[in-house]
Amino acid sequence: MNNFPKVEYVTYTTDEIPKLGKVKFRTFTVGEHKQFLEAVAMGKAEPVLDTLCDIIGKCTFGAIDVSKTEMYLLDRLYLDIYIKSKGANSPVTYRCSNHVTGEDGNEKVCGNTMNVNIPLTSAYLDIPEDYAETAIVKISETAGIKLRQPCLDDFKRIKDDGGKVEITEKFLYSSIECIYDGERLMYPGQDFDLPGLMAYIETLPDTVMPQIEAFFDSTPQLKIELPITCTKCGHKETIKLAGLDDFFA
Repeated sequence: MNNFPKVEYVTYTTDEIPKLGKVKFRTFTVGEHKQFLEAVAMGKAEPVLDTLCDIIGKCTFGAIDVSKTEMYLLDRLYLDIYIKSKGANSPVTYRCSNHVTGEDGNEKVCGNTMNVNIPLTSAYLDIPEDYAETAIVKISETAGIKLRQPCLDDFKRIKDDGGKVEITEKFLYSSIECIYDGERLMYPGQDFDLPGLMAYIETLPDTVMPQIEAFFDSTPQLKIELPITCTKCGHKETIKLAGLDDFFA
């Protein structure tokens, strides 16, 4: 029978996070870190989201409802956990795509590869000026669709086809708070189902979908701007990274 020493976890508290306040957390375990890296390596959104939900829930002692929390807040929280667990840098490989003139006089891609560290403490939350937690998409003067910002559960309903992400019908359905017609309110799951909603969407003016897409495009993101100078050709550029997928690619 194993009689290993009891593991004592060091705990920390985050700075103030929008909507979450200050969150107490522990560093993640060897197994949890391995689990996340394996999920990222799959190149699919679903295993990453499932793993993120599991790890954050355990590291914050179940203090927040992870599945109902917006993704940009979870990105920020996971980053705090990662920095205390593994350090403030994330090593990645950069390949220079600058066009240079070769010895034969022909243009070619530099192609130099470099190992660089992403400074995770430089991450900032980019909140678009038009960001809103909810939005009204007008159908007529008296009718409209009220949308809310998606949470982690909603993102699991996004189609992920080899890294190409698009909004699915289920994602839209789960992000609707209600549809109103004057004082009459209709709620998903109570007053209409997914097939009924999609049939109704098909009848709406073509101006409606761009409004819906614009609302989702305004979701805040955690970003890092990383200046890089190629060690071979001297080309300078600033790589813009957005979200955990980019930070740990």
